[in-house]
Amino acid sequence: MNCPRFSIVIPTRNRADLLPGAVRSALGQTCRDLEIVISDNRSDDNTAEVVGRFDDRRLRYVRTRSALLMHHSWRFALRHARGAYVGFLCDDDALHPDAIACADTIIRRTGADVVVWRSCSYGLPDWPDARIRGWIRFGPPYSARAWEIDGGRLVDLAYDLRVTFSELVPKMLNGVVSRALIARIRADGTELFHPSSPDYSAMLVLAANARRIVLLDAPLLVAGATARSIGASTLRGYDSARAYGAQLCAREPDLVVPAAVGPRIAWLAQTYMQCARDVPCLRERAVNPIHLYGLSGRELNRAEEAGIDAGDSRARHEAALEGPLADDRAAIEAFARGNVEIESETFLAGTVGSESGLAAEPFILNDIDLEGTKPAGAHEVAADLDRLRQAGALGLSAFWKAVFERAASRRVILYGLGRNGRALLRASRDLRPEIACCDDHAQLDDALGVPKTDCAELDPAAHYVCVTMNDAAPVAGSLATRGFARGRDWSTMREISAMAARGTSVSAGVQYGRRARVGSRHDRMVLKAAQTRETSSAES
Repeated sequence: MNCPRFSIVIPTRNRADLLPGAVRSALGQTCRDLEIVISDNRSDDNTAEVVGRFDDRRLRYVRTRSALLMHHSWRFALRHARGAYVGFLCDDDALHPDAIACADTIIRRTGADVVVWRSCSYGLPDWPDARIRGWIRFGPPYSARAWEIDGGRLVDLAYDLRVTFSELVPKMLNGVVSRALIARIRADGTELFHPSSPDYSAMLVLAANARRIVLLDAPLLVAGATARSIGASTLRGYDSARAYGAQLCAREPDLVVPAAVGPRIAWLAQTYMQCARDVPCLRERAVNPIHLYGLSGRELNRAEEAGIDAGDSRARHEAALEGPLADDRAAIEAFARGNVEIESETFLAGTVGSESGLAAEPFILNDIDLEGTKPAGAHEVAADLDRLRQAGALGLSAFWKAVFERAASRRVILYGLGRNGRALLRASRDLRPEIACCDDHAQLDDALGVPKTDCAELDPAAHYVCVTMNDAAPVAGSLATRGFARGRDWSTMREISAMAARGTSVSAGVQYGRRARVGSRHDRMVLKAAQTRETSSAES
């Protein structure tokens, strides 16, 4: 295999127990024209022995000469990829069996430089929080369509911190990238990976340079949540995050850092600042300081409310407000008190269309507790995604039908335009009837394309409220004082979807199907919604 079509690169260090699951999910891809590159960052456990147990000609093992910082390790790994398209896979994550085949379909039909897919998460057995451990969490609704990403708009929003920790953006860990694009980027000495978050530095560099980026709005990756995951464990006091931060600061003397480092948002901003210095096409970019320190303060507040000792992070944050940011302190504190939601998805420029090879009804999947079945790892969840989805998914046509049955003649109001609310609007673009939206703490993008109303004007006689937030407690009291009764006049998105799912005789779930096999592999993967018995009867 001198030049496979795809390379799946798995960087790893001292996770011999997790690595086999990621490898199995890569070897299990229905697209066979690929190589799997395991890049061992000088592990001192039995990683090499574990890799040696796999007998597959598509697998290659490389090893660094010394233990490298993450961004250097990823650069080393990338240099060993030979495929025409390259994607990274974390050793605690797993791919849906059709992920690469689906990306291949999109590439052939759109000529995309980059294809991104969405994910779901699974709490691995060592995750300390029982509310996450053993649960598969699907997140906001899926539109099951292919979307064009406006790279320039994404970069602008990122530096304004209106795009932070998002699964919708190209991070090399959630999709594939043309090696021709990588070569073009590196021609002027630019690297994809920079400290401290090499996945988000890749996002910036790819967004600034790619001719076409396409998002597949369907869960094709299972992200494993483990206490050893650096990003997931930041500010929770877990050793992996603390050790990584200390090692990075000690071994990277030229690190560009904001005045306060500790919260996840500060490390993300650090990455953006590093890229603004080191990446030619991003020079002169600046992170919005009001948003950075306002969001940082909120993150610290929430950590402390959850019983997590913010310690030095809080002290550094306060010192920054008293020192280099003294002139901005009033604006920062006002932003933090306002608790305004500023995340934006306006970098999604529109659907690619039928040529994408995806055709489906949008769907919702509520969280599923897998504690009783105790799957060993993310790879078992990924292999079982179709059954889980078919059993639990709800088509959005059934969801909206349930909403409007409850609303009767009243106007439907979406309350809360966070991730769930924005995704529901995105996924319902062709399905939703006339609705309005409101939010106490969000800056509502005009691009959402729906009317807006003031929360204070809500009236149970005229409005039915669908609360999109996972936790309705912040608005329940406010709605009650206006005369809204839960269930009769308002419900959460989760409650409505669960009710609608119980009310269908046949699962309105979404399953992966295949059609139009061409050559040795199927040409496309189609997401199709199972119809309810009521719909089938009406058609017959």
